[in-house]
Amino acid sequence: MKKYWILSAIIAVASCTGTQKDMRQDNTRMEQEDLRNGNELTIDSMERVRKDKLMEISCNLQFTNSCGTVSDSINASISQHILEQGRNSNVREAMRDYVSKTYSQYKGEVEEMQARGDYFADMIFSFERNGRFMDDCADSVVTYEAISYTFLGGAHGYHSVTYLNFSRRTGHLITIGDVLDLSQKDAIIGLLVRDLEKQTGCNGMQELEDEGFISIRDMQVTDNFHMGKRGITFAYNPYDIACYALGKQFVTLTYEQLRPYMK
Repeated sequence: MKKYWILSAIIAVASCTGTQKDMRQDNTRMEQEDLRNGNELTIDSMERVRKDKLMEISCNLQFTNSCGTVSDSINASISQHILEQGRNSNVREAMRDYVSKTYSQYKGEVEEMQARGDYFADMIFSFERNGRFMDDCADSVVTYEAISYTFLGGAHGYHSVTYLNFSRRTGHLITIGDVLDLSQKDAIIGLLVRDLEKQTGCNGMQELEDEGFISIRDMQVTDNFHMGKRGITFAYNPYDIACYALGKQFVTLTYEQLRPYMK
């Protein structure tokens, strides 16, 4: 595992404002590291937190701090796909907007539920976004992993993972269609299904469905993937191909297995 050279760390904790009954807390933490792998990209990270009686919102994301179009392109994709704040290369600004807009969007809904006395009115809505650059990635690729959790009341929250793969040379986002020949997707899906059968000990589609893979017959070659050094890991979040109880599903196919379908 590659070691990062820590250049600096800045910790800033904003003071709490409001009454004891309605407390707001905004914390910000930033640190800077140097990713020494091919084209150098300086990595920053920032944590932004807001908590009160209504909800908890937290972002803890790494992003690039280098100058140039590669860094700007990577950051813009993080803002767009992880924070859903459009293509903003200033991730710090996008994080602040995400926290503020999320709070405003759900504030009225939570207050209304509490006023009605709904059975989960005392449960705090929760939104978490954690993102990092991965060590295990193909030589020409920068891979970003984001873990998210959302709780909007009810029986349980929702956990998910999102992978973004970038060209180390250009910073452009790489799609699965850039890597694999999707005209042969049926053959690729066959490899994915056989790996799931091996993981679960199932034999055939029906046994997978009996196990809880409720959407396995509609399985697609997902664009949520991680290009590692030895192969590609395809990630399926809850409900993508399986019921919530089975959680996230990961299938790793080696580059040797995928060689007939690589572009």
